[in-house]
Amino acid sequence: MLQQSRGEKLDTTLDFNGKTNGYCLNDDEVTHLAHILFETTDVRVLDLSNNVFTDRGCIAIAEVLRVNHSLEALYLDENQISAPSGEALYYALKINPQLQVLNLDHTHIPNTIQEDILSLLHINQTQLKPRVDMRAVTVTNVGDAIQFKSTDYFTSQT
Repeated sequence: MLQQSRGEKLDTTLDFNGKTNGYCLNDDEVTHLAHILFETTDVRVLDLSNNVFTDRGCIAIAEVLRVNHSLEALYLDENQISAPSGEALYYALKINPQLQVLNLDHTHIPNTIQEDILSLLHINQTQLKPRVDMRAVTVTNVGDAIQFKSTDYFTSQT
């Protein structure tokens, strides 16, 4: 974090894993980190596993995800986070297409919320396909297979 205060670039990977590095980050420290992450797009991987922060810290990180789309992997496993954190992460990921890895193992986030989050991560990993413009195509020029499989065709006819 001293790098950021000196105006230097941060590492692309920030490893604050409490088990491997001996950290024990609380809500205040994670919230401070979140404020720093609002200002930088250098960080691609953030490991906050095995710390002691709760929903307050996690919600601060979720707020970062809403505006900072540079993070690709986020590890939050083994923290005391629950449903409010899961909901905040879910809504952040709805507008953040970059995050591809999110570890929530051994948290108190309900399985239903975790499944919703995982469905968004699956979408984030899917490559965008080019749209096919079928607005100028008429029914007589398109076979049944295309008519019934193409949502672009359906919306162009309504």
